Amino acid sequence: MSFRFLQRLGWAHEDEIPDSFSSSQPGYIVLLIDQSTSMNQKFPGSEETRIKVATGYVNQFIHKIIETSEVDAGTYRRRVFLKVYGYSDHVESRDKVRLIASGWPSEIASLEAARNREWVKPEDARGGTPMRDAFNKILADMTAFFLDPEMHELFRDSAPPIIIHVTDGEADELPQFNLVKDAVQEIWKYRPPQGHAPLVFHAHIPAKPADTIVFLPHSADGLDKIGKMLFGIASVFPPSWIRKASVALGRPIQVGSVGLAMNCTPSMLLQFLTVGSGEY
Repeated sequence: MSFRFLQRLGWAHEDEIPDSFSSSQPGYIVLLIDQSTSMNQKFPGSEETRIKVATGYVNQFIHKIIETSEVDAGTYRRRVFLKVYGYSDHVESRDKVRLIASGWPSEIASLEAARNREWVKPEDARGGTPMRDAFNKILADMTAFFLDPEMHELFRDSAPPIIIHVTDGEADELPQFNLVKDAVQEIWKYRPPQGHAPLVFHAHIPAKPADTIVFLPHSADGLDKIGKMLFGIASVFPPSWIRKASVALGRPIQVGSVGLAMNCTPSMLLQFLTVGSGEY
């Protein structure tokens, strides 16, 4: 087993990673949304654009986290700390990576009546795809978050941070993909309080209807150029998570499979957000 593969695993004792979240073992989930111009193209098999379909399911996922954290009307458990980013480099924006939402469910729910809010808006999609900048920003913010002594202690026994990236894969850095890979490698080198490397997963939206849909692959064999690129920067699913996902999906998933969904259909995108986050 190569060093690079071990680095992607990021843990010494695989079954020690929790596969659910609670107030005593909260989750840290990052949703990263590609908001470049190419996302304004039609989602294959749909009359809607890629960004409209993607943002619809992301907003639905955010609301689900709020709802599953509510114990009484207006009272929420601190079971998931959520961050949502969008990235592009359109000229009207000063920042290539934009923080859209951040906080515990109670904080997100209180902002502008979150249950009816579209956190990520389809019209925000324009400009290039600065994927490397997005991963660098996520790492910087994550590092600062866990420097807080209270957060460091609170997350000590939790699952590692989870980053779920939704993209059509058309990165500006694709010709120099090592730049993107280096940024993800830095995330894998980082050790939050749990001691496990953050998990980086990718949901890919195809440019045209695809003959093959790939969900949690064990190998990059048969993947196209973008697929191989994303496979190379996807974390390996922890074994305990694979068992849980296999039950939820109703089919076996091999140990060593990585968090990648290629050529997503609309329904598959929501399924990947659910499986990738553990929010069943």
